[in-house]
Amino acid sequence: LYRNPATDGRISTHTTEIRRRLVTLTEITDQVDTQKICTHTFGVLQDMRQVEQILFNVRKELIAEIEESFLHKLAEHAMQLEVELKCLEDRNIKKIDTVNSIVKISNALHLLLYGDREGLVKKVGSQLFNHFDNSDDIDNKLVAKTVRSIKLKWHGNILDKISAQQNNDSSSRWLCNDESIVTPDIFCSTNVDLEELWLYCDSFVKQALEDTLANVYHATQKIKDPWSHSNAEVASESPDAHLWWRIERDNNYAIFKTANASPNQKISLKQTVGFAGLERAGGSIEDVKIKNDSAGCAIAFISLRLPLHAAFIKENA
Repeated sequence: LYRNPATDGRISTHTTEIRRRLVTLTEITDQVDTQKICTHTFGVLQDMRQVEQILFNVRKELIAEIEESFLHKLAEHAMQLEVELKCLEDRNIKKIDTVNSIVKISNALHLLLYGDREGLVKKVGSQLFNHFDNSDDIDNKLVAKTVRSIKLKWHGNILDKISAQQNNDSSSRWLCNDESIVTPDIFCSTNVDLEELWLYCDSFVKQALEDTLANVYHATQKIKDPWSHSNAEVASESPDAHLWWRIERDNNYAIFKTANASPNQKISLKQTVGFAGLERAGGSIEDVKIKNDSAGCAIAFISLRLPLHAAFIKENA
C-alpha cells in the first residue's frame, strides 16, 4: 500500500501490484480482452483480502481508529467486484454492462485506498509517519520520550537483574556502595542540522530505538561526545555521558547513531521484536563497530537506518 507515489493515478516502476491492477481496471474499455479483465479482477480480490489483514493488524498501531463505515465500504466494494467477476465468467450475461460495473467499482476502491482527502494511505500515513521540523524536533518529540521511558524502568530493571544474577559485571556498575542505583546520563551529540522530514515510526521502530538506547546498560564508564573530536574547543567543553546519540540523513533514510564505552572489542546485538519490525519496514541495523578513543577506551557505535516517507515511494524527498 505504501510503495506508491502520492500523485493520483500515477504508475511507475515502484508502484505496487495492487495499485497497478486497480488503475488498469479503471482504464479498461469494451475492446479489452475479457480474460485479461478476469485476471486483473481476480488479482484485486486477492489484494483486498490482504488489505483486510493489513488493516486488522495495523489498527492497534494507530492513534485514531479507522471508521467502521470506511471498512464496511471496502468490504462492500470487494463483494460487488466478486459478483461482477462471476458475471463476467458467465457467457450468458452481456459483457459490456459487467465491464462498466467493474470499472465503476475499481474507481471506487482506488479512491478509498488512494484518494487525496479520505484515502486509506492518507489516513494511515498521517499517523505512522511522524513529522519533524528539524533535529531538535526529533529530540523533543521522539528521543527524549524514549529516554524518559528507559529511566522510568531503570531502577526496577537493574534490581531484577541483580536478583536474578544476570550480567553481574554490568549490573554491579550501576550499584553504589550505599546500594543506591545510578541513573544513566544519555546525551544528544551536536546533530547535523536536518531539515523537515517525515519518519516512519510504528511501535516496532520505536521499540528498536528504545532497545538501542537501552544498550547504555553495558556502558563501562562515561565518555566525551565521540563526534565532537573534529572541534577541539567543543570537545574540551563536552560533558561526560554514559551514552551519546545523534541523527543524520542519508538520502531516503534517517541514520540514528549511539556510542558508549564497551567492555568488549566485539559485540553482536540480540535480535529483538523491535529490530525485526524495523527490518520488515525497510530499515536495518548495522553491525556494531568498535573504535578506541585517544585514551584507549573501546567505544561501541550502533547505527539504525530508519526509513523516511521517500523510502516507501522510492523517490528522493
